[in-house]
Amino acid sequence: MNVPDRIFAVGGAGKQLAFELLETQWVLEAILKPRGTPLETKVTIIDSAEGEATGGDQGGDWERVDDIKRRIRRIQERYRDQDDRHRPGRIDVDYKLLTENVRLNRQLDMVGDAEVERITAGNGMERDDWWLRPSHINENLDFAKGVIRKRGLSKALYYKAYAEDDIEAVVDLPEKGEVAMLVGLGGGTGAGLLLDLVEHLKREQSTAEVTLFGVLPNNAEGEKENANAFAMLSELEYLSLSGADLFEDQILFSIEPTSYGGKADQMSPSVDYLKEFDEAFVYSLLLYYNRQYYLEESFTSSPYAPFTVAVPHLVRYNTEAIEEFRATVGDYLDQKSESMSAEKRLYDEVSSFLDTHYPESSGELSDEDEVDLERRIAQLETLISLELFEDLDYEVTSVFRTEVLDSARAELNADEREEGHALDTMIDIMVGSVEAGALENADSSSEEVLVADVLREDVVLLGRRKQILKRLKGVSDPKVRDALEYLVGLREGNAGAKSTQLSGEHQRAQTARKQAESELHETREELDELRTEQSEQVARKTDEWVAAVKEQFEQLDALESRPLRRDIETLRSSLQDFRRRVERARSPDEVEAIDLTEINEALADVEDDLQAADVYLDASDVADSVEMAKKARIAHYGMYADQGVSKYLPWESQRAKQRKSDEKQFSAQRAQLRNKSLPVFEVTDDGGEFTCTVRFDGQQLLDQVEERRETLRSEILSTFDETVPSPRPSERDHLTDHVENGSSLEEIRAVVEEALERELADTGKLESRVEGMEATVDERRAIEELYADAQNAVTELNTHTESFTRNLDAYQRGIKSLDETNPQQTAVEEEYTFRKHIQPHNIFLATGNSGLAESDVLDNRKEKQQLAGHVDELADKARSTQYCGLRKRKLIADQRRYDGIDVHVGLASEASLHGIVDLQSPFQNAFELDNSQYGQWECDFGGAWEIGMTSFITGVFLDNLRLMVGPEGYAEKYYEYESKLGGDILIHHAYGLEDGNFVRRKAMFNVEYTDDVRTFLQSDPEVTATLLDSFERVLITDPSAADEQFDGDIEVQTTTLTDGDSTTANATGVPDEIVSLEDDGDD
Repeated sequence: MNVPDRIFAVGGAGKQLAFELLETQWVLEAILKPRGTPLETKVTIIDSAEGEATGGDQGGDWERVDDIKRRIRRIQERYRDQDDRHRPGRIDVDYKLLTENVRLNRQLDMVGDAEVERITAGNGMERDDWWLRPSHINENLDFAKGVIRKRGLSKALYYKAYAEDDIEAVVDLPEKGEVAMLVGLGGGTGAGLLLDLVEHLKREQSTAEVTLFGVLPNNAEGEKENANAFAMLSELEYLSLSGADLFEDQILFSIEPTSYGGKADQMSPSVDYLKEFDEAFVYSLLLYYNRQYYLEESFTSSPYAPFTVAVPHLVRYNTEAIEEFRATVGDYLDQKSESMSAEKRLYDEVSSFLDTHYPESSGELSDEDEVDLERRIAQLETLISLELFEDLDYEVTSVFRTEVLDSARAELNADEREEGHALDTMIDIMVGSVEAGALENADSSSEEVLVADVLREDVVLLGRRKQILKRLKGVSDPKVRDALEYLVGLREGNAGAKSTQLSGEHQRAQTARKQAESELHETREELDELRTEQSEQVARKTDEWVAAVKEQFEQLDALESRPLRRDIETLRSSLQDFRRRVERARSPDEVEAIDLTEINEALADVEDDLQAADVYLDASDVADSVEMAKKARIAHYGMYADQGVSKYLPWESQRAKQRKSDEKQFSAQRAQLRNKSLPVFEVTDDGGEFTCTVRFDGQQLLDQVEERRETLRSEILSTFDETVPSPRPSERDHLTDHVENGSSLEEIRAVVEEALERELADTGKLESRVEGMEATVDERRAIEELYADAQNAVTELNTHTESFTRNLDAYQRGIKSLDETNPQQTAVEEEYTFRKHIQPHNIFLATGNSGLAESDVLDNRKEKQQLAGHVDELADKARSTQYCGLRKRKLIADQRRYDGIDVHVGLASEASLHGIVDLQSPFQNAFELDNSQYGQWECDFGGAWEIGMTSFITGVFLDNLRLMVGPEGYAEKYYEYESKLGGDILIHHAYGLEDGNFVRRKAMFNVEYTDDVRTFLQSDPEVTATLLDSFERVLITDPSAADEQFDGDIEVQTTTLTDGDSTTANATGVPDEIVSLEDDGDD
């Protein structure tokens, strides 16, 4: 879709058309749609009505513009979220109030000498050519309603704004492009500044292609509107004739069919018809800028026939009735959804109640239950059997019947039927089917999806209902079961009565529970007293036992705390060190010098450890063994000293005697070491080699300590056996574990105390009584809670029960009524002007679709024929003189006809109209066109359920516009009004005022007369010259300009325009004669 680069909406009518364009949702979405090359346009609204800027029926103009900008931003944001590959389009909207930045406090601000000097200088014009007079404006310059249909005042205001305000920033045109001008030709603001605005744009960008979209006022709107339209059209024609045309095309729109009587006429239906025109105009604008697919260049026209008459029409499918019917269906399904929501909540709460009070409850379905469930299945069948859904071709209902219902029945086997479990099994199969996605693959509309959701949820709830009914059979209390069956709709009744019954049961259960608790309390007190008496005896005996075993515990504790094994290892290490030194000593002196400190210290530590365990160690045994080892080593030295000399002597020498003594000494020491009760060393002589072996390993000592430990433990346990004559094996084992593991005396005391409590206790019977009474209290409390929860359930869930049953009943009644509803009987409005409402012959073809393109409407032959008939009806209107605005569609004289008219019809719809609409023949017959003079094109945009159509009739000259030349037409009313205004008629002109003149037609041709028709059958230059002859230039002079005070008299000089000697129209005109007129000053 193409859009113009710039749109200028000038004045009230142009502004309203711009708002209609910008407030049409599909237009915004189409322009802003992300594309590789996004569309961009800028809409500039220019007006002078200060009151409309800040207030109005739809809010002030500024407020509407702000709202439009917000809508644009929201659409852009949505598109950005949907498409991150392309940029969305852009629409800029500016609103310019001509009066907002200029000084307008009094008349002198527009006509005072100083002000006029500044305005004229700022616009490059002569001071004396300023046309505005005090009589043209009110004293206090009130622009609340704009310029009150005074074109010359609008032009003056534009010039003042140009001189004092930065209006160039608003009317700039930075690049070449297409420009649309939306203007009401009978108004003051738009028609007054249009030509100056376009000239301004052309100066900025001479190649700009500016197209005029002008709305013609109705003759009934008023003399000012008619005078403006006459002057405006005269000026447009004159520019074209003189070769100074500003526009690519000049497209005129007639609103005569609306019978609109002007701004004072705000009564329906004319205002409603005008709204129809505005909606249809949107299509005309967009069709014009998308005609390139059909017509590359502008609409062809001659200088004397520069106008194109456009007749907009809009076909809108009346989907309101369809949507209303769909909404009704939706409402019924919503009621079903609400019913199911309440039902689900009921089942959740009842299941929670049963889980709490009857977790294992279950049973078989009763006949009554089966009737209830079969009724629910029948309701499902009623829904899917509605003729409505068959007409709508809802796939989901047929899928449900075949894949869920019929499939479930088919899977039941003979055994299940005979055993009476058929219904139970069937429901399980149905639930399994929908949970497996049997309804997920249907190609569905939104309404069909809602039906599928209802069916799916209803089946799931049917399965839950079956389970609830089976579980209720396990509820033993009849009153509770009756209340729960009421809540799920299986029983009728009154919630208040059931609540009262349950409340009574709750009170009785509460009384019984309190009585049982009182008895339990008394028994516990008796038990506590007995236990108090026994606890004193237990404490005494426990203290006696602790005193008896305290010494043993202290010795055990000492044994556990002393590092005996480490100290023994230290002693053995010191003995080994001694052994090595003894063996390595080389003389008796070295032996005697060996330090025994480490041995003595280690021996002292071991001795201390053993004393703590009450184990005796004679330290002298170790000390003696050390001395014996030393003596043995010294004797061994003597045994082998000087042995080499003495053995050869013949007598026994003194040394030999000493050696024998040493041998005896060595043997004696060795024997003593071997005979020690605590072996420490072993010494040997191996061929003269002395060896000393440490035999001490401490194991004998460790064994003695362990033996002592066992003795202590045995004594402790023996004392326990004496204190507790009949201990339980577990108690003795428990005590043994504590003793062996080194537990503290306090920990072991607790074990003994516990055993004594049991041994001495005589509370068995009382404890049994307490246990039984506690069970009774728990049982009665459970009954009390059962009735309390049941009563609360009735109270709290009754609203859900009522909602469940109420919405279910409403849904069932509504579904039953659907087949009795016939939305096709909805009437379509008969009276219309530019917008025709229709509806499909078969409305169901449009149900559930978001637009005509997505529906099956135009796939149906009958629907195509019906649409073609409606479009033909619109085409008939378009060809009528009231709509096309022509005096004559065929201009014939002397067997010749005017062949300058072409007809181009544009159609717009998201749906393809190919082969449906062909209007060539009726238009060709109506205007006597050959094939080259008719064209038709289609565009794929528009509202979802709309078809836009515009008939563009080109080659129209001014004298063939019925609003211009007909009875009570613009021309006639202009000159009547001039007779009242005199020279002040200039205030309804605009073109040329800055040069001290204005132009107008002084005579019109009547195409009802053959002679006048002949005028338009001449060659183009001849027709142009003839029409130029019908114009006059009116010169404005001020005879009092030299006076200090202007007296309001104006002299008007009339100049006839002709082409002189040339066959080409002269743009400036050549004065032939001057007619002087004086204004009497009356308005």
